[in-house]
Amino acid sequence: MLPIRKSVIAIPVLATLGACANPTPPTITADQLTDIQNESSRVSALSASAPASIPTSGAVDYSGHIGGEIDGDVTGGFVGDLTVTADFGTNAITGDVTNINLIDEDGNPDQLLGGSLDVTGAHTGADITMTAQGSVTAVDDDGFRGSSDVDFELNGGFVDDTGTADAMYGTITGSADGDFYIGVVDADFYAVSQ
Repeated sequence: MLPIRKSVIAIPVLATLGACANPTPPTITADQLTDIQNESSRVSALSASAPASIPTSGAVDYSGHIGGEIDGDVTGGFVGDLTVTADFGTNAITGDVTNINLIDEDGNPDQLLGGSLDVTGAHTGADITMTAQGSVTAVDDDGFRGSSDVDFELNGGFVDDTGTADAMYGTITGSADGDFYIGVVDADFYAVSQ
């Protein structure tokens, strides 16, 4: 998770607005980012849940992170907090992504992005398909603030940690477009039951 290059934001469209803004300081440290990367690696190595073992009733809350490498007008990496609830009776998965930070090539958090993403999706057996959509804002090196609409696809499955289907892991594709463009290069998500 999170192969990182330098975080650089180019928002040439905003130069005409004349606004001067300061980036919001990051809300995580480099040490916390390392912990997130280590947990992602650990969860990615867990065994996939057997489809027949997936519960058919009840709901479970999961929390973890999304993150990875991005390019476009914003290059570098990102990481955000992922919180979802899986309703095993209806197969629906809902939640959000908050606390989205840009990461530079040295693994240092660069700035907190404004906004959050709504997560919706479902599971079929042990397979998970979700979308994460919303609007985020960032400030470029010249002090111009811009916003873009995010549309990420999260595909993966339930995995067994200390019990059955008590964690999930998968990959992320998609982009953000608007005042600045972000393309996902290599990203993933994980979450464990609470």
